[in-house]
Amino acid sequence: MNNIRELRLAKGWSQRQLAERMSTEEAPVHFTTIAKIEKSMRRLTFEWASRFAAALGVTVAEVDPTFSPAAIGVTEVPVLGLVAASRWSEAIRTADTLPLPSSMVSEPNAFALEVTGDSMNLVSDAGGFAIVDPDQKDLLDGQCYVVMNSDHETTFKVFRTDPARLEPSSTNPEHVPIPLGQSPVTVIGKVILVIARR
Repeated sequence: MNNIRELRLAKGWSQRQLAERMSTEEAPVHFTTIAKIEKSMRRLTFEWASRFAAALGVTVAEVDPTFSPAAIGVTEVPVLGLVAASRWSEAIRTADTLPLPSSMVSEPNAFALEVTGDSMNLVSDAGGFAIVDPDQKDLLDGQCYVVMNSDHETTFKVFRTDPARLEPSSTNPEHVPIPLGQSPVTVIGKVILVIARR
């Protein structure tokens, strides 16, 4: 059973008022549709639940618990900030989440960082997301990592051995490898997945 009626009444809205808030020029909503969905006389799809959630200012799971992230196999990966795919840059914290199919991300502590810059544009465009597993910190040749320098600046690069270095993966020839061993760096985690910009 969905919670639309309770959420609507909490706002003090009639079915007609809710229908007006949900209507667009391309997709008008009639109040009788609201009535049928509230009484479960018409199936509540995820698309309809999303429209209700947007109009009521709540989450889809609050509209109907069967659409909770766990129920539909979605993992809400926290977006912790930005990571430079260019020169070192200061990480900026955010308070967002990135919903991904649970089959794609099984690591319990994984988090996302939004990619800026073009030094990794063969792997991820700016505006994409690097999904990082902080439990994988052993550097393996050819794998991508997020690392932080002593000034708490972060970068996203490919680790290479012999000599140890962080290498860009870019079409821009201005980006050069960063040698390791000259100054301390901390491995934040291995990049396990890259998601294109939303």
